[in-house]
Amino acid sequence: MNLLSYTKLTILFSLMQIFVIVRNVTLDFFSFFWYCDFIPGLLVIAFLARNTQAIKGILNVGLFAQIGYVIVILSNLFFGKTPFGFVIDFPFTAEYVIPTLIIHLSALIAFLAVYKEKPKKEALYYSLALLVGIFALVVSFVQPDGTELHNYNFIFSLNLLAGFPYYSYFWVPLVFIFIVLPTHLFQCLIYKLHLKRSKVI
Repeated sequence: MNLLSYTKLTILFSLMQIFVIVRNVTLDFFSFFWYCDFIPGLLVIAFLARNTQAIKGILNVGLFAQIGYVIVILSNLFFGKTPFGFVIDFPFTAEYVIPTLIIHLSALIAFLAVYKEKPKKEALYYSLALLVGIFALVVSFVQPDGTELHNYNFIFSLNLLAGFPYYSYFWVPLVFIFIVLPTHLFQCLIYKLHLKRSKVI
């Protein structure tokens, strides 16, 4: 990408982070511990530094989750139900839905901006650092109350592993293996497909 593209995206993600802050404060949402609520700010830093691998590392953690949540919201909006029985924990009104949709498009926008760049092993290091940072932040400042409301980034519990008593202690390696690595491989695949298409053209 050229300097102008980085500048435009930096401005865009800055506006998205401001949007998050305004939404959370004015609507008493205060969910700043969720990945989607602070990722625009991290993307601002990464785009300012023009660090493509940091951007890809950030995407490894939450690209699929953000796209999935957008699908869940749209499904509920158009069909009145969510796939896989997913529970939406906020009022389904325009003042909540519209900002939430916009915020959850941040990872997709970043992905479309950098998919032509080659993912490297370095991106995985950024992903791991981000996971450790998220985990440390949440367990240091959040007291689990047994509800999904404060189960930020599903660190305290996950229905699929409800019978595993030490789930939280293994959150970082579990997310790295089952989310980060597959997403990184996906980014590698898209990059290779882009290269192949470029050679054909």
